[in-house]
Amino acid sequence: MEQKLQKQEKEISATYSVAGQELKLNANIVRQYLVHSSKGTVITDGEIVNFISLCKYNALNPFIGEAYLVKYGDTAQMVVSEVAFLKRADACPDYNGITSGLVVQRGDEVIDLPGAVKKAEDVLLGAWATVYRKDRDNPSSARVLF
Repeated sequence: MEQKLQKQEKEISATYSVAGQELKLNANIVRQYLVHSSKGTVITDGEIVNFISLCKYNALNPFIGEAYLVKYGDTAQMVVSEVAFLKRADACPDYNGITSGLVVQRGDEVIDLPGAVKKAEDVLLGAWATVYRKDRDNPSSARVLF
């Protein structure tokens, strides 16, 4: 039985390069160190294969917080960190910055605030971000609900 498990663990693995460094992921490493889940949640081999494949394809290093495998209940998801997105943006020669902030309700008004600080009495409604590129006349913006 132990030999079969070792064989399975060996099959679920990938070695790839991230920022000039070789990175190795396998099912055992993912299960022990990289899964964020509720107690008693079982991570399937398929979910691990998907996570490893997405990390390899996107050249993400989960050991430095660029990607996470998160599972609560029956749903497993890969979460890519803000750090990974910002590193990619910085590597693009046409990237020209980002502004972001909160959407709050202050009394009867809905206000877009820059940054991440709000007054205690503000009700958080969501967030926004605007990305600027040198090769485009108009920035790209997105808003999300809290």
